[in-house]
Amino acid sequence: MFRTLLLALLMLVLCGAAGAADPKPFPGAVTKWRGFERHDFKQAGTDAIVVVPAKALPGRPWVWRGEFFDAFADADAALVKAGWHLAYLKVPDLFGSPKALKKWESFHAAMVQDYGLHPKPGFIGLSRGGLYCMNWAAAHPDKTLAVYLDNAVCDFKSWPGGVVKKLGTGQGSAAEWKKMLAAYDFKTDDEALAYKLNPVDNLAPLAGAKVPLLLVYADKDSAVPHAENSALVYDRYKALGGPVERVVKVGFDHHPHGLTDVTPVVTFFTNALSGGGEIVREEIEWLDVWVPGNSNRDLPKVLLIGDSIARGYFKDVEEKLKGKAVVCRLSTSKSLGDPGLIAEVKLVLGQTQFDVVHFNNGLHGWGYTEDQYAAALPELIATIRAGAPRAKLVWATTTAVRVADKVDTISEKTDRVKKRNELAASVMAKEKIGTDDLFAVVAEKPEFFSRDGVHFNAKGNAALGAQVADAIRRLLAAAGANQ
Repeated sequence: MFRTLLLALLMLVLCGAAGAADPKPFPGAVTKWRGFERHDFKQAGTDAIVVVPAKALPGRPWVWRGEFFDAFADADAALVKAGWHLAYLKVPDLFGSPKALKKWESFHAAMVQDYGLHPKPGFIGLSRGGLYCMNWAAAHPDKTLAVYLDNAVCDFKSWPGGVVKKLGTGQGSAAEWKKMLAAYDFKTDDEALAYKLNPVDNLAPLAGAKVPLLLVYADKDSAVPHAENSALVYDRYKALGGPVERVVKVGFDHHPHGLTDVTPVVTFFTNALSGGGEIVREEIEWLDVWVPGNSNRDLPKVLLIGDSIARGYFKDVEEKLKGKAVVCRLSTSKSLGDPGLIAEVKLVLGQTQFDVVHFNNGLHGWGYTEDQYAAALPELIATIRAGAPRAKLVWATTTAVRVADKVDTISEKTDRVKKRNELAASVMAKEKIGTDDLFAVVAEKPEFFSRDGVHFNAKGNAALGAQVADAIRRLLAAAGANQ
């Protein structure tokens, strides 16, 4: 009796702890913004807005608009459509000052800890919004994914200083200069001039953290001259070795902001999320493709996508499905996050029409974080669906790793495998794709492993092959294919 009660109490505690880890729903009034759910609420007494995508990307990435919510916001909308959350905290007339950053720090903590958003937001800085975004990035490079600046103020001497204060070639504004002095608690102009943390002068923290910058600016901007702001940032950041790209709008003034085609902005943030655009490659890269039976019109075709593990159990699957399906394989060392993987998958899918695709990727690309791994999965799924539109899909979990020559001992790398499997499970649930749990087949079976602790002996490959063949049979049966 006591033991039963204790177990029940333990389950309640565990369930409560699991529930506590779930992100809170966003509060406030719910309206629509460009077709997406918009929440308006107070965060620590300050007006805030969060726009929620119809289908959030794994890891719940988000972009943070520095100023002027909904102004020239085509890129913002495209990112929400692509699965990013969009957030804004209304702190006008603070010019990215320490007062503004203090409010931003509270907002960031709530977005990450309470609402489960990615710890590193991307930033969108239009005009004076650049001061907010760049000052945040310099103060918190570890909490910054990437920064997109659009005709952005990167030095308050240029704007609101400018001609009116004899500090730059732009128009400037005496009224805004006065507000800026108050925001920074400068008592005199001289104090402002002595300030050394304008973005143009404070790029080293970002460059050291390799924070990517995208600079979009007009070469005829009369309000925020590019030579004193974005162009100067570009030159200095490049000299520091920081990752930076730019799009120069020839013949344009300060307005309109943005690009007619916002694809470069979406691609910029997507690349940052999947690894900053830097491709992780191994010392030796390889590709092994086997597509037999192209003349066979009677049997369904199955494609196994994986690495050397899939290559190891391929023969067992082929034997068990003999006379029931033509089994093909794409084995590769390319990993999620590497565009080469997508190119290889497209190549093989173009060879013939497949009825089932059994796929895995997880034992390569250790230079990518688990968040980057998960963020790259939807593109792989979309590629398979586009190239094999009639195929049934099943995801295979990544297998455990043991210590070489000590296969009775689990390798620390298995912790990363478990995390990747956990993240992949979330993606597959959203994509409504079934899972073939190969991890469970071998995790507690050291006798299945070869001496290197990664690959499998004949017994292990037979067990994996039997599991894979069973999963494929079920899909073929569900599809009404020839058994």
